Amino acid sequence: MKKPQKHDDPRCSAGRTIMTYLLGERSEKTWRIWIILMLLICVSIALAMEHYQSVKEHNEQITQQMQSIASRVTAMGYNLITQNMEGAAIQPFISKTARGEELPDNPQALAAMTTVASVTQSSIVYLLNNEGTVVACTPYGDNKTLTGKNYAFRPYFTKVVDSGKPSLYMALGVTTNKRGIYVSVPVNDGNGIVGVLISKQSLSGIDHELTSHAFPAALVSPEGVIFASSNSEWLFKTVFPMSETQRQAIVKTKQFANEELKPLGFDFSKADVTINRNKYRIQSLPVLDGQLKIIGLFTPPTFRVAIFGEYLSVAWLFLFISSFSFRFYYRLRQSVEHGKDLNEQLQKEITEHKQAEQELLETNDRLKEAIARANDMAVQAEMANAAKSEFLANMSHEI
Repeated sequence: MKKPQKHDDPRCSAGRTIMTYLLGERSEKTWRIWIILMLLICVSIALAMEHYQSVKEHNEQITQQMQSIASRVTAMGYNLITQNMEGAAIQPFISKTARGEELPDNPQALAAMTTVASVTQSSIVYLLNNEGTVVACTPYGDNKTLTGKNYAFRPYFTKVVDSGKPSLYMALGVTTNKRGIYVSVPVNDGNGIVGVLISKQSLSGIDHELTSHAFPAALVSPEGVIFASSNSEWLFKTVFPMSETQRQAIVKTKQFANEELKPLGFDFSKADVTINRNKYRIQSLPVLDGQLKIIGLFTPPTFRVAIFGEYLSVAWLFLFISSFSFRFYYRLRQSVEHGKDLNEQLQKEITEHKQAEQELLETNDRLKEAIARANDMAVQAEMANAAKSEFLANMSHEI
């Protein structure tokens, strides 16, 4: 019984034809090696391009999200709050209260400060005299007040007194034990600074902004202390390298009250950090005139199969066309070189043929000359024989 004949798949035949054109008459092993090599090159190119595009788009997304947070924090109007505070600080009854010419917590001063607190949405507004003692304060909590307490050690007081300019300072309230951003402006009666007017802003808006995003984020002081965060467990932890001298200097100002300022365990001054086996890329952006930093933690970009597939297809097509073109050019060059060889061989054969023909002509000429000489010699020999015969005949007759 005859075995059925095997017929090659047309696609395989087409593939073999193409590979034969690209590689010439090579073994099937060579074809496989060449295909694997091209595939590896294409995969490498596709991986590199996918990584480049993913990182680029990821960075653009990170920048957009960080700028969104920064703009929202800036939009909370700390500059506007400062302007409202400065407007209240120039009132004569405020400077008189600071100089002690009006009673502490006098109705006129409290009314003006309560209006400022309402307009600026401050949790508390209070006035310090030039010794740092509170002489007027809007009530907070259960009608509590800071009047009579001294905050001369606070930088929001010393900075304004020393510079004569408004100051922005974040701290944990020593008395209230609540976080806040302190906006302080000088009270100047025309002869010099007689006090400092201070507004404490709640961080509820910033807390809401930080927790509204999917990635971990924090508001950090220049020294690296977390003051607001999407993770409440990070509060008052340090995330920058800090010496004991720096730590003690911060403790002395009571900026963060009695918090120990322990290290979080992660250094946010680096480009990357690993938390709970998850790697994050750190991005920071200054806010509030560079006095604070917003820090965001972002996971690396994920591998996208669709983009990889697109680049793989493009790379494969490019290499295939390049190989096809190279092979076509190579074969064309081979044909040209082969034509040159054939032409040279033909010219050589023509030259040899002409040389042989010339030699044949020369041989024929020499042969003709030899025949002519032979004929001459034959004639001469015949004439000699005839003369000899005549001589012998004459001799015979005479005898």
